[in-house]
Amino acid sequence: MQKIRIAVGVITALAALSACNNPPANPGNDAGAVGTDSGHTDSATDTGPSDGGSSGGTCATPINLNTAGTAPASGTGRTLASSNATAPMAPMTGLANGTCADDGMGASTAVNEVVFQYTMQSGGYLVASTDDPATLATLDTIVWILDGCTAGATELACNDDVDLNAGNVFSTAMSMATVSAGTTVFIVVAGYNMPAMGGTSHGAFTLNVRELQPHAAGAACDATNMFCVDGYTCVYPTATATSGTCNANGTEYAPCNTSAPFCTGTTLVCSVAAPTAGTNGTCQTPIASAQPCTPGFHDVCVANNTCEIDAGSMTDGHCLVDGSDNGACRITGTPCDGTLACSNMTPVAGDTGVCQVPIASGGVCTLDHFVCVTGNTCIPDMGSTTMGHCLADGAMGGACRSATPMCDGTLTCDPNHHCN
Repeated sequence: MQKIRIAVGVITALAALSACNNPPANPGNDAGAVGTDSGHTDSATDTGPSDGGSSGGTCATPINLNTAGTAPASGTGRTLASSNATAPMAPMTGLANGTCADDGMGASTAVNEVVFQYTMQSGGYLVASTDDPATLATLDTIVWILDGCTAGATELACNDDVDLNAGNVFSTAMSMATVSAGTTVFIVVAGYNMPAMGGTSHGAFTLNVRELQPHAAGAACDATNMFCVDGYTCVYPTATATSGTCNANGTEYAPCNTSAPFCTGTTLVCSVAAPTAGTNGTCQTPIASAQPCTPGFHDVCVANNTCEIDAGSMTDGHCLVDGSDNGACRITGTPCDGTLACSNMTPVAGDTGVCQVPIASGGVCTLDHFVCVTGNTCIPDMGSTTMGHCLADGAMGGACRSATPMCDGTLTCDPNHHCN
C-alpha cells in the first residue's frame, strides 16, 4: 500500500493534516472517553508541569494515549495536549533514534524526548502529528513511531519538519504500511536540538494520532486521507491540486511498477531508470525539447533532453538538449557542445552538472552561471550569497591550486581553501 508520491501533494497534505482532520484544541483538562487527564495547562507559554512530566513519558512509564487522550470528532484515534518542557535535555538511552533525527554521523538531533504508547483500535495507516494550532508556534519538533520501546525497535514512521521552506517546523509522521488492530506502538515527540531561528526545543504541544483506512480503487482522496488500497496511489492531477484520485500504479503520475512494463501503454515513461520499492518514480508523458517542465512533478523529457530549472526559479524549468547551453552534461562522449564547459568535472548519473559558456577571468559569476575559463574559479563576493567573480586559481582571493605551489608568491592557503 502506498501514499502519494507527488512531492508537492505530499507537502500540501502534511501541512493541511491538522486543519482538515484534527478536532479543536482542548485547553485545560482533557476529559477523555476513558478517564480524565488533569494537571496540565495548555497555553502557548506553558513551561510548568506537563502530561509528559507528571505522567511518565519514558519507556518505563509511557503516556497511554488510549486512556489519557480524547477521541476525535470522527474516525479513530486520539488527541492529547502535552508538553516536553520538563523532559530531560539528553536523549533517552535504550530507545531507538528516529532516522529523521540522525545528524548523518550517528548522533541524534533530538532532545527533550517524551514517549507515548497507543494501541490500534480498528487498524489502518497510522499518523502522529504535532501540527496543531495549540502547539507552541516556535516549537521545533521531531516525531517518530516505533513498534517497541527498545534500542532495537523497528521504526514505522519518522518526520522532522512538515515544510521547513514554509516555516512549518511541526512534525507529521505517517506509517508506510497498515498497522493491525490491537497492536501497541510507541510514539516519540522530541525537540530539535538546534531549532530554527527564534525557535525552541521544548514547550507545549498537542499530539494528534489518527488511524486512516485506505480508499478503494478510483475513489477520491485528499489531504485528510491520501492512502489507497494495494496497487493504487492518490494521484494529484496538477502540482497545485488539493484533491486527487486513487489511480492504479503504472498510470500517468502514479508510481511506476517495479517490473516491466513499468508503465501502462506505449506513451508513458518512468521517471527513474530502474524503479524499486520505495524509489518507484512516476509514469509521465515525455515533454518535447524546449517545452516547459515542472521539476519534481512533470519532469520527464524526450530522449537526450533533461528538465533543467530556469534561472532564478525553484519550481519551473524547460526540457533542454543534453550538451547544449544550460543543458545537462553528457555522461559518455563529449560532455558539452562546442566551446561550452561542464560545471562538473566528472558527470555521473544523478549529478551531471550543466553546460555553460565559460566566464573570463575577472568576469561576474552567479549561482546560475558559474563556470569560469580554465584555471579560474567562481569565488563569491564578500557578503554575497548570489554574486561572485571568476578569479585565477592561486591568485589573491582565488581558490588554492590542487598541486604545489598552491598559491602565488608569498600567499598562503587559508582554511576556506582560498589564497591570501
